[in-house]
Amino acid sequence: MDKLNIERRSVTPIVDAMQYDAGRQAEFTLTEDMTNKYAEYSFKIGENRTVKGHCDISEDNVAFFVIPQNVTCKIGDYPGSITFYDSSELDNAISSFPFIVSVTKNPKQDGDVYETALTDMINATNAAVSAAQSANTAASNADSKASAAEQAAENADSKASAANNAAQSANSAVSSAQNLIDQMNNILDKWGDADFSAVLNTISDLQDKTSTLEDKTTTLENWKNSVDGGNDDVMIEV
Repeated sequence: MDKLNIERRSVTPIVDAMQYDAGRQAEFTLTEDMTNKYAEYSFKIGENRTVKGHCDISEDNVAFFVIPQNVTCKIGDYPGSITFYDSSELDNAISSFPFIVSVTKNPKQDGDVYETALTDMINATNAAVSAAQSANTAASNADSKASAAEQAAENADSKASAANNAAQSANSAVSSAQNLIDQMNNILDKWGDADFSAVLNTISDLQDKTSTLEDKTTTLENWKNSVDGGNDDVMIEV
């Protein structure tokens, strides 16, 4: 295992990786005790492009992290370093001297990972648009069911049942929308240095719709509880 020098410049450690590696781990024995520190790695992968992430430190004073795919996607040598802080507040920084991740061309060429990322994002965007439409429909249905239950309920049980069904429909739509938001955010985390600003707008729109549905769900559930508790007046036509 290579030593990563914090005290002074020495021989630059080199970590070998294959192109497209997704689980290659870098490990360094540290020359100073950093076991109680918070650490982050960083790589320069192009002009004005830097990749950063959390670095773990073991009880044996070994720093380790998984080399991100946006480093291993293209062959070449990428300088990196680890910065140590007193806490996650990023105070009192001390940086290691550089190391190199050297990426070797993979005989099996799976295509540019950025194109893969773009395809992922396009698919996620299309799914988000569909979910947004479903969210609007679910919100409209929740309104309709609420109105129908209030105007045409024959007794407290039927009214409570209608409210419960509407709340469950809204909850389901909220859960579906949130799952898509999580998926899209995961993709953004994975390809954090790519520019997907247009997709962020879709996520924001979907989050707004999710929030609206959650509000409607809360209203419907409160209403149902009021009916179940006998606090809500129910008009019965005779």
